[in-house]
Amino acid sequence: MRAPRLVILILLTAALAAGLPLLAQDEEGNPPTEFDTYWMVFLERGDDPPELDEEASAELQRQHLAHLSKVHREGYSLVHGPLEVPPEETLRGFVLYRGDMEQKKVEEMASADPAVKAGRLKARAVKWWTPAGAMRFGKPPRAES
Repeated sequence: MRAPRLVILILLTAALAAGLPLLAQDEEGNPPTEFDTYWMVFLERGDDPPELDEEASAELQRQHLAHLSKVHREGYSLVHGPLEVPPEETLRGFVLYRGDMEQKKVEEMASADPAVKAGRLKARAVKWWTPAGAMRFGKPPRAES
C-alpha cells in the first residue's frame, strides 16, 4: 500500500474511531457548514537516517518520546502515536496538533523533535477539517482494579 492510500486509511479509521460520520449531515440531510480544524503531522522515516548503535538509538527514542509528551502536556498536541505499517512503508507515526495554531508554529514544534533533528524522522504537516464538535479529546477514564 502506497503512502497516500495509507494516509487516507488512517484518516478514515480515526474518523470512525471518533464516531465521526463519514458523510456528516444535519437532520435535513445538509452537509456541515461549521468545522473544527486540526494539524496532522505525519512522521516518516528520514531520507538518510543515521546508523545508530542500540544505546544511541534507545536514547534518541527516549528524547523523541519526551518531546511528544512535552508538547502534549503544554496543550499543543491532542494525541500522538506510532503506526503499525509494513517495514517497507516510510510512514512511522503521527501527531495531532490543535488547528488554531499557525502552520509555521506546528512545523517548528515538529522540527524540534530530536528524532527529526537527527534525521531519523521527517515531519509533514497537513490541515484536517472535521464537522464542528465531531472530535472530543480528554484523558481516558482510569481502569478500575
